[in-house]
Amino acid sequence: MTFYFTLDSDAEFIEQDAEILTADDEKDAERIIMGCFNPDQWSFKGWLPGIFSDAWFKTYVSPDDESFDDAILPFVRDQMSVQHPGTHPGGRCWWITPQTVEVYTPVVCPKPV
Repeated sequence: MTFYFTLDSDAEFIEQDAEILTADDEKDAERIIMGCFNPDQWSFKGWLPGIFSDAWFKTYVSPDDESFDDAILPFVRDQMSVQHPGTHPGGRCWWITPQTVEVYTPVVCPKPV
């Protein structure tokens, strides 16, 4: 089962326009994450379920457009919540957020000196 995660977060709060990465499982994702840190200085503590504030991203391109499928990678349409203009306070754009999958954020802490 695909494991979705991101480094673009502040604790569990995922940044807008975050890069979402995938791995085969949690252990594979941990290896990817720790490849970004010096293992002598940092230790991996686990995962937090991510929280999107308004949306993962906002777009003026209609979800009916062919390019939408590329814009939501690594997800597919069935995994997305699409809020149309007029259904949110954000003006004439669409708010796009993963809905049927969990996106996790890593907990990485400095090692004691």
